[in-house]
Amino acid sequence: MNGGRGAAWSARIGRLAVWAALSGCFLSIPLRGDLLEVYRKGILPLREIADFGGTSDWEGVFFDPYHDLVKAPDGSVFVADNRAHRILKFDQKGKFQKTFGRKGNGPGDFVYPDGVTILDHRYLVAGEYALNRRFTVWNMDGTFVKVVKTRSAVFDLVALRENRVAFYFFNQYPEKQNGYRTVISVVIKDIGGGAERVIKNVTLLDRSAIELDRHASADIGNFFGEVILAQTAEGDLAFGVTNRPQIEVYSPKGDLLRTFDLAMKPLPAAAGYIEEFKDRFLRQLHAKDESAMTAGEKNFVLMMRNAMKKFDMATLFDENLPLYRDIFIDEEGHFLIFKFLECQEECDPVFQVYAKDGRYVCETRIDRGKYALEIDHRFKRLCFTADGVVGLLQEREDEDEVMRLIKFGYGAGPDQAADRIFP
Repeated sequence: MNGGRGAAWSARIGRLAVWAALSGCFLSIPLRGDLLEVYRKGILPLREIADFGGTSDWEGVFFDPYHDLVKAPDGSVFVADNRAHRILKFDQKGKFQKTFGRKGNGPGDFVYPDGVTILDHRYLVAGEYALNRRFTVWNMDGTFVKVVKTRSAVFDLVALRENRVAFYFFNQYPEKQNGYRTVISVVIKDIGGGAERVIKNVTLLDRSAIELDRHASADIGNFFGEVILAQTAEGDLAFGVTNRPQIEVYSPKGDLLRTFDLAMKPLPAAAGYIEEFKDRFLRQLHAKDESAMTAGEKNFVLMMRNAMKKFDMATLFDENLPLYRDIFIDEEGHFLIFKFLECQEECDPVFQVYAKDGRYVCETRIDRGKYALEIDHRFKRLCFTADGVVGLLQEREDEDEVMRLIKFGYGAGPDQAADRIFP
């Protein structure tokens, strides 16, 4: 996904189309006191509370799973609605406040916004379609501030402190056998002065695409490692690669501050897992409702089904599976590393907790209950704050996949019906 990555970006769009069955609701889990004491219990349950959000009917508010969220210092929450080209704002109690932005390339416009992040506790920064080579800055009330242009494509945008942001771009070079050699460059940009500095280059193998015909391919998952960027509680940059057991932390000026090792053991990419991955992928394709598809979407699904029948899935995998899915950092500064699990969709997410200095603390499982919760680093659907966890989920048994704003209380009583908030 980047500069010399035209074909690769098309492949990634194919991947998003395939995974469009994901959807979500907006939730919060209040956590009281020291978050480490909560994590050390080993289980973080999701239990619904009714007095959050006011009244509304959520059906039709969100139409797809492509959303990114962030909590502002005052407790309000911003949600980037990628396909609707807008951002929604909610107050501290989950009540809908406003939307802003529209599709376009002018001031105050978006093209597929994502990567919402908070800059210097004062501004909202929003990324968008990576090849636009730009991002936008907003006041917390949703008023437009400025467009910031970049010299390269912008992936995984993260605001830091001192008026700086980080992102990466990449170039791909075909391999003789299969896939691409991908050179990923991590950049820190000074928004005020405009200077850009490449602080890290990493080379990875990418065999995530399968060929549909002579002119089209689709990306169904990269198991050779992916770059993850995250903002620390202090406004520094956390950097990791999902198949490598180290996390690096950089200052806003690009200086390496510290490195720490992860207490994770590699999982072999066993033949049984690969076969199950293929079977699950085929089941998802055949479960799609073609009556609601356009002619182009139907043709894409048909090509995928035909290609998968003869595709050697083992070529997608390295010797070992990735170590983790994503990096989250809670409001108290702890690193939460979500492990890569062989059962992924069928079991509860598990994360390891590390202190600010990289010291391993414990391992915690999220008891997702009736809610669908898949960790996908492309869209940040969770935000661990001092008083709650905000996320984008949906109920697993909800055939309509209606997205709702819900609050989940840690240690609360039986699930209660949530209030709705849109008129």
